[in-house]
Amino acid sequence: MTINQLEVFCAVAARRSFSLAAKAVNLSQPAVSLQVQSLEEHYGTRLFDRSVNSISLTPMGEILYQHARNILSIWEQADREIRDHIGSMEGEVMVGASTTVGQYVLPRVIGNFQRKFPLAVVRLQVKNTAEIIRLLTENILDLGLLEASVDNKKLACDALTTDRIVLIIGTEHPWAGREYVVAAELRGEPLILREPGSGTRRVVERALRDANLRMEDFGRVMELGSTEAIKTAVESGLGIAFVSQWAVRKELQLGSLKVIPVRDLLIERSFCVAYPRQKFKSRMAEEFVSFAKKQV
Repeated sequence: MTINQLEVFCAVAARRSFSLAAKAVNLSQPAVSLQVQSLEEHYGTRLFDRSVNSISLTPMGEILYQHARNILSIWEQADREIRDHIGSMEGEVMVGASTTVGQYVLPRVIGNFQRKFPLAVVRLQVKNTAEIIRLLTENILDLGLLEASVDNKKLACDALTTDRIVLIIGTEHPWAGREYVVAAELRGEPLILREPGSGTRRVVERALRDANLRMEDFGRVMELGSTEAIKTAVESGLGIAFVSQWAVRKELQLGSLKVIPVRDLLIERSFCVAYPRQKFKSRMAEEFVSFAKKQV
């Protein structure tokens, strides 16, 4: 049994998919299957139950998965501590980001970071906030950059920067020529929201409740799975939406969308950096966080 075999096994177990695991570990699917088969032969038992459409861990597989994650975490910690001790900035850091941060903030930060540290590799996963928290608690990620503070005992959270949520409308909307609106005027307007689990959605819903606005007060509520889809819908005149100020910089420059202040509704939030409490944070991970704070 080798570290590589455990890494492959954990990749399959975490994703419940040989094909997705193969992409994650940069191996072919047959090679991944062979590694898992070698482990099963080593223990003389099946580690996965395989069906046509899905796979799942057997009871023996569950036992190995629990211990293998701990083994890999300890091995990674030893590797990073040694690299930190000799001052090397070579290696990789696994970063997860919720959608707004991952799409509109981090690409420039990562590019600048890797120009400064050519031997550093930043691997980024962009998912909604709930999914990033799950990956952090399973120790799959080193860091998570999120759109809201985290209430999870397994995770620590540090502030990164402040974000403002703004109301966007299409250029043909009746409010397009106005300087501002008040919250009461939002009643009856069609509202476009991100999907449940989105950090942006949570902060918007909380602010609307504080302003005595319920979902039933809007003309209709549409849910879309990405900020890009929301912006396109607003440009097409399908409704109004609240999005991060980071997400509409290009559209404001092009004049395809308009931000209109809501005089009695200020929505701000803190972007934060979350990381597992029980996982060693390498010097490179700390350097990346410090670098990101200066860039944003």
